[in-house]
Amino acid sequence: PAAITALWNGGSFNMGAWIPSMLFWSIWSMAVYAGGFFWSYILRKPLVDEEQLPFPFAQPTAYTIYAYDQEVGGKKLLFNLGTPEGKMIWAGFIVGVILFLPSGLSNFLPAFPSSSYITTIDLSPLHNLMQSILPGSYFTGWFVLLDTLVLSFAPLDVLATATLTWISFGVIYPTIGVRAGFLPYSPGYDVSLYSQSVGPIHLGWFWEIGIMIGVGVWMIWRYRKHILQVFAVGLGRKSEGESEDGGVPYRIAASGAVGTFVLTVLLFAAMGGNILMGIIGTIYFTIFM
Repeated sequence: PAAITALWNGGSFNMGAWIPSMLFWSIWSMAVYAGGFFWSYILRKPLVDEEQLPFPFAQPTAYTIYAYDQEVGGKKLLFNLGTPEGKMIWAGFIVGVILFLPSGLSNFLPAFPSSSYITTIDLSPLHNLMQSILPGSYFTGWFVLLDTLVLSFAPLDVLATATLTWISFGVIYPTIGVRAGFLPYSPGYDVSLYSQSVGPIHLGWFWEIGIMIGVGVWMIWRYRKHILQVFAVGLGRKSEGESEDGGVPYRIAASGAVGTFVLTVLLFAAMGGNILMGIIGTIYFTIFM
């Protein structure tokens, strides 16, 4: 209590009181993130090589690595300003630094304005305006410049699915529900409740939980042969067939996935949790992610 009081209200910082928690959650975070990397590598081949999914938010990093690895005119493409690609990379880098530097500085200088004023647009005014036209419709959100640029790499079917889902369940359904009288509404009503706890269709539950678990289970079933091959070879249960991917042995991927899973369950038990729930929770989290 004294350490927490000093943290919130000011006082001497007792590092000794925080070290156990810092160590525990640091190990927990490393186990969770490392497990995610191992599982991502196990699924790399079917998702990247076979399905050729673009993974939009990985593209900037992937292209930077590609540009560093490629040589043009005896120089690495990343540092070759004599090429259009090299100029575009560094022009984009400079623009990115200018746009997002204020946010970084505001973490150290609270009085410094955040760059969110430039890169993020609050759509609440549009939402309020639309309530007089389409009562109950959901237009609340943020227009984020970075996300918009990155998601331009997403497949059209993904963007169309997300847009049509919002139009169907965020605009058409609530407007009909309000007009028909089976959805409550008054000016200022929190229309996001329609997707969570009010009305017959709770899309938020499906969107945030159901679809993630559904896709996770579907992926495990669809790529079950590849996953079983990785673990069988990686754990020494069989020797025939592929044994590595991109120069990384399946032994590392399989043992890493199993090791981080066991470590996460043990950490769950160490903080007083039920070990069975630790196993179920870790499996659930793995499928969800």
